[in-house]
Amino acid sequence: MVPLVSDLSARISITDWIQREATASHCDGQRLINTVSFILPCVHLYKRMVWVTRQVTRKPDTSVSALTASLVEQYHSPLAKPFEEPNSYREPYEATCMTQKRRRMPVRVCQDDTEFQAALAEAGAKPVVVDFYAEWCGPCKIVAPVFEDLSNKYLTMAFIKVDVDKCEESAASSGVSAMPTFMIFINGEKVDSFRGANPSALESLIQKWAGVQSTDVPGQSDITSLIDKKQMECLNGDDTTPLVGFLEGENVLRSDCDEQLIISLPFIQPVKVHSIMLKGVDGKTPKSVRIFSNLPKTLDFDGASSLEALQVLEFTEKAQTEPEVQQLKYVKFQNVNNIQLFIENNHGGGDVTEIEKLKIFGTPLSGMNMNEFRRVAGKKGEVGH
Repeated sequence: MVPLVSDLSARISITDWIQREATASHCDGQRLINTVSFILPCVHLYKRMVWVTRQVTRKPDTSVSALTASLVEQYHSPLAKPFEEPNSYREPYEATCMTQKRRRMPVRVCQDDTEFQAALAEAGAKPVVVDFYAEWCGPCKIVAPVFEDLSNKYLTMAFIKVDVDKCEESAASSGVSAMPTFMIFINGEKVDSFRGANPSALESLIQKWAGVQSTDVPGQSDITSLIDKKQMECLNGDDTTPLVGFLEGENVLRSDCDEQLIISLPFIQPVKVHSIMLKGVDGKTPKSVRIFSNLPKTLDFDGASSLEALQVLEFTEKAQTEPEVQQLKYVKFQNVNNIQLFIENNHGGGDVTEIEKLKIFGTPLSGMNMNEFRRVAGKKGEVGH
């Protein structure tokens, strides 16, 4: 039986009880912790119990009697002074606790429209996940713990909760018509949304944008993660250095028959492309890169050489040793569905071109979830239906 609170206040020894509970639970640490969790206010005592449980669970061959005897020897009065674990066990536990503290990301709750706009401005190019909810909404309360857990899982994103009754203007301008509604904002602009209390769909929405990261280019995001990896293509690439592995950081991208490469990169949704970052490998680093966009199909080498490019980038020798960012003519890349890079030559003049890093910087355009639209009155097949 668990000792009574009156027994605790009288400082009756609990070591026999710890040993008996640990033995009865067959070293089931979770059972023991659950059993004693009712005495959380007795912090020092609780720490002792959790510590003993941890050692028994971690090291099955550890003697419970030896552990409790050690506690009795060092701390004759169980509640007399703060508990300190023996040094041999303290460091791994403290390291775990510190890691958990660093990783925990609080969800910001905005109390009014001004605070919401300020939160979006502070995030800048970092993706922001916003939960538009209402206190009276049952589904909102069901999905709230999931939203909290996801904020601790996707640490590169900011998570905000907005009460639609306190932030009516923000909810209206964002097009919120039912709760809960989840939206993704980048640079203060809505780029995606989902409505409903579906945990799986919510995480899918977050996963889609988790790879979009802020960059050293002011106001721009790394939109490389928005490339459609199933549709992208690389012509004249070495089979041992595939494009998908290159974009995931697993290998370099190397040309095969000669120094030229055509890299076709479609996006999963329209984007604005601001600049391109590239780093090569010594003299194999690309030099002249012709840029095309929104072509119906991947170029061949004859077409890439003869067609007029939207822009030609000239990467300098800097790109041989560190990433170099080249800005595009932004007005020409405002609504991009795909972008193609034709690498004409390299700095060394050799037959092999090699790229170590390639990033696309820009901003995703607002996406529409067509499932949230309803057909207006009329019959299918009529004009507008």
